[in-house]
Amino acid sequence: MLHLTEGNGAVLQARYQANQETVDWRDDFSLMHHGPARAPWWLKLERDGVTVTGWHSEDGEVWTQIEQLQLDLPTNVLIGVAVTSHLNGELATGWFSNLTIEDPDAPPVGPDPEPQPDPDPEPDPEPDPDLPSGPTTTVVYGVDNGNFPNPERGWYAGSPNYNNGQTMSLRLVRLDDYRNQALPSSLLNNLRDYLQGMRNVGAKAVLRFSYNFGFAADAPLNRVLQHIEQVAPVLQEYGDVIAVLQAGFIGAWGEWHATTNNLLTQENRRTISTALLDALDDGRMIQIRYPSGARDIFALPTAATAFNGSNSSRVGQHNDCFLSTSGDGGTFENQQDRDYFEDVSRFTATGGETCQIAGVNERSDCPVALHELSLYHWDYLNSEFYSPIVDKWRNQGCYDEISRRLGYRFSMIETTSPTTITPGQTLAVDITMRNTGWGKLYNPRPMQLILQPTGGGNAITLTAYPDARRTLPLAGETTNIPIRVQVPNNTPSGSYTLQLNLPDNSPTLNTNPRYSIRLANTGTWNPNNGRNTLNITIQVE
Repeated sequence: MLHLTEGNGAVLQARYQANQETVDWRDDFSLMHHGPARAPWWLKLERDGVTVTGWHSEDGEVWTQIEQLQLDLPTNVLIGVAVTSHLNGELATGWFSNLTIEDPDAPPVGPDPEPQPDPDPEPDPEPDPDLPSGPTTTVVYGVDNGNFPNPERGWYAGSPNYNNGQTMSLRLVRLDDYRNQALPSSLLNNLRDYLQGMRNVGAKAVLRFSYNFGFAADAPLNRVLQHIEQVAPVLQEYGDVIAVLQAGFIGAWGEWHATTNNLLTQENRRTISTALLDALDDGRMIQIRYPSGARDIFALPTAATAFNGSNSSRVGQHNDCFLSTSGDGGTFENQQDRDYFEDVSRFTATGGETCQIAGVNERSDCPVALHELSLYHWDYLNSEFYSPIVDKWRNQGCYDEISRRLGYRFSMIETTSPTTITPGQTLAVDITMRNTGWGKLYNPRPMQLILQPTGGGNAITLTAYPDARRTLPLAGETTNIPIRVQVPNNTPSGSYTLQLNLPDNSPTLNTNPRYSIRLANTGTWNPNNGRNTLNITIQVE
């Protein structure tokens, strides 16, 4: 069954043997869901012998594969459409259009109609002369199940250790002494020094500004806006090493509760969050502590609007009391809050920490943790607090899986490429990529195809996509990535290896391999240059 739900988008389900459980997950327990899909949407099931493939599309033209399954089905099967309300005794209505069933092997039904001339025939499309028509090669990749560091995802700590897989650090910038005055240059310089330190160790910061570390006073609105204006130049100068900015400034711990200056009105929340967005580079995001603090001022991003630079596409959530009480310590007041968090986390930065208010209880057991980390598309998590819960995950055996699946985890399934190319031609490479992580790429970075001469010499860098966020698969997705790049006319003839590079977007970091994305494949990563080899050699003639 391939179906569409409000909560999970396009979902593929299967029963591998009669009378067994119907499942919607793969062998690695990643879900066969595509969250951004919302009605109206296109769905397609294909069968070729024992192979059944589920597809979905926003426009009926460009299709994305959800998964390909091997099912022992009889030769003849029944096909149909279905609707359910998910509530016993309550009816639901579904609308289906453009419903077709195609069987290329079926004989025609009924007499052949009289052929009618096409009143306005279109000529057959001419082949693209820039695309090579020669032989191609396809490489299938092995999956690397190990833990390894990648930028802007995973565990964070006060002092990150890249060699231990930590690439993120939380920095709470205390403004207690400046509730009624401007920030001194010494504070801004200390912040610069800290962010420069992130560059030096290959890490990025999660920043939050707060007027207290508890339930003391915050600052008046005009003072908050003044302070945001003062820190904006630092945020711009060191935006390359800021993974995400937690909204901060308001209330206890800067967590948007217990304000002493009436900062939680809708107007004040909008004013402060907009000022923070304006203080950052266009591609960077902020996070608001509670769904109730965001969902009445920012629309949910959709598959069409995600990563487009609008304010609504740049506001995520952080949950700093994960898996404590049933509502996560006030994070979720109702189902609307949970729905908002689930939906917005598909496309925006999501992270936080556990907390101590409910101690260690059944809610923080591994099965619940794994389910909710997946449901809310978590990108990063505090490794140091609340330590008894983190220790429980080690003892119960899910810590390593959490380490692997926080944030994105991209792996190549296969790549198809021509084996020869002529300078000036368009190089057509197709990569099937899967994301088995719970999160997504939330900051912009390019996708580059590298032609590296096998005999040594300068590599040729071709930009396939200037912003890979729209191209790489979201959590649980598998997608085909078509790369079409023109080989420069002056490319020397010879043999080249193909490499995929996902470097940082910033000129200060894009040659540092610690800030490049490593794919979860065996035998592809080069730690010296931060590139992923495609294990394909191409001849330029």
